[in-house]
Amino acid sequence: EAKERLMFDGEDLQDPKGALPMLGDEVELTVCVDKPTRKRRAAKVAVTGYGKEGREQGVVTKVKDDVSYAFIRCCDRSDTVFFHINDVEGHAAANGEEVEFNEG
Repeated sequence: EAKERLMFDGEDLQDPKGALPMLGDEVELTVCVDKPTRKRRAAKVAVTGYGKEGREQGVVTKVKDDVSYAFIRCCDRSDTVFFHINDVEGHAAANGEEVEFNEG
């Protein structure tokens, strides 16, 4: 099993929800080579299996920009999860936004 780190951007994601692959996820992708630079990159990236922790779904509530934290109301359980804004990958969290997440 060969491992290689490859760059990709948002346009390369094939998930209709735009979910980013997370550590431990299985992905399927196409490797492309830029002819002038010979750099390899990932394209058509799709998550095919979630890591051992799995993912939960929820809705962002109570974003507190002044103190850089917020909460997620979980969809499959009655808990509310605290998170720090710096824990969010890719963009800022917004009230009412549907999200996928791992606790841990």
